[in-house]
Amino acid sequence: MTEHQHHGYLMANATTGKILSIRYPTGTVPVSGVTEDGLFRNVIITNNNLPSEQCLDYDYFVRHYYYHEPTGTFAHVGTPPNDYATWNFDLAIWEWPAEKVMEDIRQKRDGLLASCDFAVLPDAPFTEAQKTEAQTYRQALRDFPSTVTGNPESRNDVTFPTRPNFL
Repeated sequence: MTEHQHHGYLMANATTGKILSIRYPTGTVPVSGVTEDGLFRNVIITNNNLPSEQCLDYDYFVRHYYYHEPTGTFAHVGTPPNDYATWNFDLAIWEWPAEKVMEDIRQKRDGLLASCDFAVLPDAPFTEAQKTEAQTYRQALRDFPSTVTGNPESRNDVTFPTRPNFL
């Protein structure tokens, strides 16, 4: 490879630096810089600015690096903990809106509730004790989001109420 060999260009979120895609133009490579709408930054990828040979695996590069606008360099930040996380360069930490993760938690809870709706119907094939247990479980699911504390990284970081084995 020559020192200035072009590998293509990437598009990064102009605000956060998250690498969104890598493109291989068949014609003219776009000019480096922020797009007219101010949403994206085009960065030409060359041998000079690739952080390491490992970054030639562009899937790895997109998932583990962010573009740091002030320095014009790429920073290895690792894998984000969830779909909403963005890298805070000043604090060197992942940040995410807690309400988005809570939406995911509520969505999973809603699915768990829907999957056992049948259990509380009058003609459900369960004993009265099982119906009571199913109602208790369903109430625990309805109450569940209010019991979540802290800022979980994802809905997989919380323990949902235990489903009765007969459901």
